[in-house]
Amino acid sequence: MFHRNSNRFGRLRSSGSAAAADTATEEHEIASASEKVTILVCGAGPVGLTATLECARHGLQVKIIDKSLTKDPHSKAFGIHALTMEKFLAMGVAPAVLEQAHCVDRLRIRGDFTTVVEDFCHIPSRFKGVFMLSQRKLEDILEAHIHMYGIEVERGVELLDFVQAEDQSDASGTPSVGKGPMTANLRDVKTGEERNLTCKYVIGCDGCHSRVRKLLKLPFLGAPYEEDFLLLDVHFSVKPGQRFQGSSVLLGDPVIALFELDCGLLRFISKRCAGDGIPASQDDKRIADVENAAVEAAILKRFQDLVLSRCPELAGLHDVKWASIFRIHRRVVPQYNVGHVFLAGDAAHIHSPLGGQGLNTGIHDAVNLAWKLGAVERLGADPGILLPSYNAERHPVGEQTLAWTDSLTSYTMTRGFLSGVAQKVLFPIASPLLNRSTWAMKAITSRMSMLSLSYRGTPSPLLPSAALPASSLPPIGSPQPGDRVPDGPLVRFSSGAATGLLEVVCRGLDHTLLMFGEPEGMEGLEGVEDGLTVEKAVRSKLDPEVEAWRRLRDMVSFVHISRRFRSASKSVTKVDARGSSSRSHPRSSDQGSNGGAQVRERSDPIDKKSSGGRHQVRQPVALTSMYDESGRVSEAFGLNTSGQSGSRGNPACLFLVRPDGYVGWRAGDWDLGGLLTYLEPLYPRGLCDL
Repeated sequence: MFHRNSNRFGRLRSSGSAAAADTATEEHEIASASEKVTILVCGAGPVGLTATLECARHGLQVKIIDKSLTKDPHSKAFGIHALTMEKFLAMGVAPAVLEQAHCVDRLRIRGDFTTVVEDFCHIPSRFKGVFMLSQRKLEDILEAHIHMYGIEVERGVELLDFVQAEDQSDASGTPSVGKGPMTANLRDVKTGEERNLTCKYVIGCDGCHSRVRKLLKLPFLGAPYEEDFLLLDVHFSVKPGQRFQGSSVLLGDPVIALFELDCGLLRFISKRCAGDGIPASQDDKRIADVENAAVEAAILKRFQDLVLSRCPELAGLHDVKWASIFRIHRRVVPQYNVGHVFLAGDAAHIHSPLGGQGLNTGIHDAVNLAWKLGAVERLGADPGILLPSYNAERHPVGEQTLAWTDSLTSYTMTRGFLSGVAQKVLFPIASPLLNRSTWAMKAITSRMSMLSLSYRGTPSPLLPSAALPASSLPPIGSPQPGDRVPDGPLVRFSSGAATGLLEVVCRGLDHTLLMFGEPEGMEGLEGVEDGLTVEKAVRSKLDPEVEAWRRLRDMVSFVHISRRFRSASKSVTKVDARGSSSRSHPRSSDQGSNGGAQVRERSDPIDKKSSGGRHQVRQPVALTSMYDESGRVSEAFGLNTSGQSGSRGNPACLFLVRPDGYVGWRAGDWDLGGLLTYLEPLYPRGLCDL
């Protein structure tokens, strides 16, 4: 376990001063000009808090500031999708979110005569639904977790400027990756007092009006939609004997989207029409609170008139929590970083709220960036490869999300010929087919839940540069480099304890090498049912004296997954969405709280105190043997599942999983030499030099 980040960023003492404990008051004082930190995060919304938590989890010193003195009381974002819940599971945040969120398990698209039910049971994840949680509550959960690392949000502090050590461009005009520290100038918004901060990286998570983006002089390319939109958070009542049909999109003129929130409220979103008697938005802000009681009443009446006629089960709307008039923008920056300054979330991209992609996309930005910063700082990864890969991977995803949400908005919420044709002609024709087609529903829910998003096809330097011959590839249908790693139930050989693949590959900080099947030369193990014997055989095959094994063992956690042998324990539990098992098992000495998977939460790859300048390994080999009893993991990886327990198992193949849960490399046999070839350019100082 790595040490907790104990720098609470109070006054930084000089090296010659006495080491005295900071008081609680000192922890919140303005730091002196000599204050230093590895990463400065600007913005304490969900994206900034996720970036802070992930960087701290990867052993980095982080400071997070926010210009606002208090949290926003309104929930501008609320829907958390399955892919984000999988990231939260790795961060340890998922149980708290599940406890407080309201799960929407289906979405109805209601037309005049037909309804399409988008059933989220088809989502290929344990998190089958959209989890409605107010932004304020999510921020509270994330902030509680960063407190565990000794980090406090400094509110009422704004970034004025920064100077980057190497802010230059190459011949193509692309900003280079700076190598030196930066000096950030901060100001207390209440006192006006300024101070300097030295840091290596700045992450701008400060929203659509980002100060960081403006300092980088990056254009925010795009435009607003022509229409103004209305938002209403309101309490509701249902007629006696009726049952509310749940979150829905009500087609018509205008289209209305309504969602159940986590606090007994309904949120309505619709475009403003000229005859509504509601004024247009007066500025370029994305959301403007309605402070005029007459306008708020007009918005309430407008939704009552529209909704009650289309939702006959509703008796009425009352007690407005929040009303707003806003203009939707579709914008994206041309690049997500300049040197060591990065943008994430709304600072880098904003788009229509349809589909609930904005909050989730920003959180994935933060997760993608944090592990790469950790790899550079903790494992000696090449910053010239890892850091540019953030923009190379996330910028295409941001553009894809913008295009997808723009299409949804254009075909439903905006005025125009295409919108009318889609609702009046295409929807009545397609709705019966969609309701009957499991394949179509899986495709729709996979895209909406973001599980189908991939870095495959992006210009990422982390994708293998050379294609392997077909004979060296896993079977057709297996995840490719850049794809999300699928989840599935597993059983630990040594104890019979149940866990999930996500717990195995995402709880730690290292890469994870999934080793399926058995390599050549292990045929003599046919019929062995003792899981411990299987694990010993695998260790014997991958002898620690083999150079590749020795060089990889401090950077990669090895997980062997077999279909051929029975577990040592006949009792198997079921893992729920929280990542915990439904029935307890005796805990073995090496079984952690992650449900049985032995995953290192921190790996120090080298011991710099070794004599003669040679690096010596100080971590034991991390090998975990797992049993795919149900075959669902093997099936998800496109492997043979026809053999039952004790019969022919999966073919031997390898999948290297990145710390963010995506495939980095794969091979059709146990080729550790090929894995070394892939990793050596990325980690020139991280692999153990023997």
